[in-house]
Amino acid sequence: MGGSFEVIARGVPPGLGSYAQWDRKLDGRLAQAVMSIPAIKAVGIGRGPAAAALPGSRLHDEILPAGNRASVLGVVRPTNNAGGLEGASPTARKSGSPAT
Repeated sequence: MGGSFEVIARGVPPGLGSYAQWDRKLDGRLAQAVMSIPAIKAVGIGRGPAAAALPGSRLHDEILPAGNRASVLGVVRPTNNAGGLEGASPTARKSGSPAT
């Protein structure tokens, strides 16, 4: 017997956590919290394990000028492969949100 589940975080402020200190990176802290549940055996963020099969050129979340599209920071990303995290810190996108 097994299963999987998805967690979607909303309202996470951009820049939370640290990209420089290993013990303050948001993705690491989230993985540690989830892995502390005894039945959990793996954690994936963004595309998770499927990312290992792709070259970086297909996985990278390109940054483009927003143009006439709504944007908090004046830029948009056509994809959300990183799951709303960049450099271990949240982006302005909702984690788990579809590409805009």
